Amino acid sequence: MIKAIISNILSNKETSLTQAQPALLSLFILTLGNGLLNTLTTVRLEALGVDHTTIGVISSVFYAGIVLGAFLTEPYLIKIGYIKAYSSITSLLAITSIIQGLHFSLISWAVIRFISGCCIAGIFIIIESHLVNLSKENNRGKILSIYMVSLYLSQALGQQLLKIDVAQQTDLFAISSFFTVISIIPISITTTMDHKIKNKPKLNTINIFNYSALGTITCLIGGALQGSVNLIFPAFLHDINYTLSEIANIMFVTILGGMVLQYPIGYSLDRLPKKNIILIVAFLTLANSYALSYFVFSTYKNIFMLLSFLLGGLSFSIYTIGISIATENLNKENSTSIVKGMLLSYSIGATVGPLTAPYFNFIFGKSGLLAFFCTISAILAITSRYLMAQQPSHNHKVFHYE
Repeated sequence: MIKAIISNILSNKETSLTQAQPALLSLFILTLGNGLLNTLTTVRLEALGVDHTTIGVISSVFYAGIVLGAFLTEPYLIKIGYIKAYSSITSLLAITSIIQGLHFSLISWAVIRFISGCCIAGIFIIIESHLVNLSKENNRGKILSIYMVSLYLSQALGQQLLKIDVAQQTDLFAISSFFTVISIIPISITTTMDHKIKNKPKLNTINIFNYSALGTITCLIGGALQGSVNLIFPAFLHDINYTLSEIANIMFVTILGGMVLQYPIGYSLDRLPKKNIILIVAFLTLANSYALSYFVFSTYKNIFMLLSFLLGGLSFSIYTIGISIATENLNKENSTSIVKGMLLSYSIGATVGPLTAPYFNFIFGKSGLLAFFCTISAILAITSRYLMAQQPSHNHKVFHYE
């Protein structure tokens, strides 16, 4: 059934889209479990009385793991290839899910989440670099948007797994691990990912930034937004007395928005100036966040759900736009390094975002998280406009790895 859904999405006759199916199917299955785990972690911490600052620290530790994983994955991937790297990293991720459900302490959970972040970084780099290599200049935005559709559809469905009536809450961690393990099957039997990387580039962060400053900044702020939405937004809703079922529904709608708007934005990226698109998305995210701050405490729940849908749709698309900007006119030999650089920028933002957002509560009260969304959306809009004025279109600098 899941494979049929992916096949329908990829009904286009382009070879690159057909070859992407196994990777996207594995991603879909894995993210069902990981989407459940991310929200379950935050809600469980909130239920245990852990304050938002500490929740932000544990959430940021996860993204700090992604930062380290971004550096560790490439040499590992070069050494053993795509399929073996994915299978081994995913197996480790499944183990961490089980351990997290069996034992609780703030320190142990922080360590486990850090290791999980390292694993997720490896998985994203493997999938994204594979898709960038498959894509062409005129369909890269489309392929990346389909990748994000698969990611967010499975995340949204993963939220509904919170509603499963289990004898013990630890069973939900086991369910997460189950989906993680079976995600190995599609990639392990495919022949489209059995090639190895021939070149051995080294990530130079300064060179990556010089290559695409706008792409790097976009992924950085996209990470801060998305990390806070995924990991702090559920705690924010719990704090203002939403029930677990209501939180699951709101997070489902938020991630659904991230999925639904991916394809039209990806389609636009292949046909319109990418720098104009990020400017428009930044301003719309700012306006939507301001509207959320008003309706979150009102009785107009349907409007709040709609705004949550748009929050996901806009904020989750920023990373896609950032990668598209960075990989414009790309030499495919450097695809893994560029993807790694963008993931590194995203991870730094996603680490700093959940750490910073709770402090806005001291100034804006319970609306602090939404004020944070407004602030970084404004920063993205101003920065994008400035960089657009400084750099002409398609001005990627050529650089070399030593």
